Amino acid sequence: MFMSKPAIPKNLLKDNPITILDLGAAGGIHKRWNSYKTVIRSILFEANKEECMKLISNKQESTIVINSVLADKCKMVNFNICEKQQVSSTYVPNVSLLKMYEESERFKINKTIRMEANSINNLLPDNGIKEVDFIKIDTQGSELDILKGATNYFENLIGLEVEIEFVELYLDQPLFPEVHSFIESKGFSLIDLRKYYWKRKNNRSSYNKGNLIFADALYLKSPESLIKMIGVNQEKIIKSIYIYLAYGYFDLARSLLLLSTKNNLLSDKLSHQMEKIIDTYEGGFLLPNFKGKERIKDFFYFFGNKFSSKVFYSGSDSKLGN
Repeated sequence: MFMSKPAIPKNLLKDNPITILDLGAAGGIHKRWNSYKTVIRSILFEANKEECMKLISNKQESTIVINSVLADKCKMVNFNICEKQQVSSTYVPNVSLLKMYEESERFKINKTIRMEANSINNLLPDNGIKEVDFIKIDTQGSELDILKGATNYFENLIGLEVEIEFVELYLDQPLFPEVHSFIESKGFSLIDLRKYYWKRKNNRSSYNKGNLIFADALYLKSPESLIKMIGVNQEKIIKSIYIYLAYGYFDLARSLLLLSTKNNLLSDKLSHQMEKIIDTYEGGFLLPNFKGKERIKDFFYFFGNKFSSKVFYSGSDSKLGN
């Protein structure tokens, strides 16, 4: 029997909500956070004014929307507005590579605007934000620049979701090895990749993966790192458990709960309450092992691929996390 995810009891994080930064926030915060609405404060950054107005018109009381181009520091940048707004960037599209794939015209630069960019380190204090729990970045090549301008918030940060590229979609952009090395150096572990593949032009196959182009990467601090965090308290432990649960990592949630209880970071009452919550999230159904189970699984995987759309792009995974 499958069990729905419960909302967080309001009393647990009543005065100290989970603070999430969404950088490149067109479309709003991901639905994985829906069950956390009562205890989330979201700060949405979006460079496009029209998209900002949409976010403002739909925002909750606890949401802050900021119209700004982000960088490692305060400076002037060229912002390239492309045919498809979602691929606009401070980096210039790599036309010679993009032409190898379908729909490359969406990267065509319609106009370039000279704009002032600023850093997270500068902008958040201006909005009264002292601590951040989670950051999601999807800014078309400038992710590393932005991360370098957010280092004041890394000490108390629990995790990040970052789009990373394996090929140079934009000229001179930082690629996965450089971005990964920087994030790892700040004490985060790579937990999962949701990979995206593009097929070359004139490809007739509907379900081959094509070339690995980019991925959404999930980084989290380990339970062992979190309990050693300076000033760690019950609320930080609860936030961390819920962020683990949002991505389906019950093993990390349980490990953190056990370590926190062992180190007297949670009261017995709160420990039992969190254990019940993890049980509820983890509830699900799995067939027992039997002869031929793997062959049946392979058949459904093969059959499912027949439903793939005939498009040039594909994702190897339907979701990030479990």
